[in-house]
Amino acid sequence: MRWPVKPVAVVTVTAVVTVAGCSQTVSGTALRADSGVPDPNRSYGYVDDRCGLLVDSSIQQAIGADHIVRPYSGAVCQYVLARGSAMVDVTFSWYETGSLDRERSLAAERGATVTEKVVERHQAFLARRDTTGAACSATAAAGTGVLSWWVQFRGQSDVDPCKDAERLLTATLQSDM
Repeated sequence: MRWPVKPVAVVTVTAVVTVAGCSQTVSGTALRADSGVPDPNRSYGYVDDRCGLLVDSSIQQAIGADHIVRPYSGAVCQYVLARGSAMVDVTFSWYETGSLDRERSLAAERGATVTEKVVERHQAFLARRDTTGAACSATAAAGTGVLSWWVQFRGQSDVDPCKDAERLLTATLQSDM
């Protein structure tokens, strides 16, 4: 069988031009696809005497505290814990229609060192700011808004409150209602 030279040449040139024209190098770093918040309809508010879906004993255990007192509960829950001789202030908040970008901007404006994280498949960040003791918040996009745990060790600077804040955030995102 004989192939006519002209059609073979045309097909070959067309294929080479198509491949060359359609190929390109893209710079940058590959990122995992972000499908949004994994739980868009979930509520993390104050329900059945629980703040952020955690009971007080769970918070006490996560912090490793000897004693816990919750002086205020509502849209924001405040705790005072004793861990040995250290006093630890903990605050939970859930903003039903909040924005992770807004919270991140506010933390940066207040001089916090912001570290991006992914916690339990949720976009999150840690914000460390030591003023009257070591303090850190762990904040994540959750439900229809954002939730945050803030931990501060009064008068201490030799501890890492971000570990405790992230532990509380993880426990909240893992909890079942």
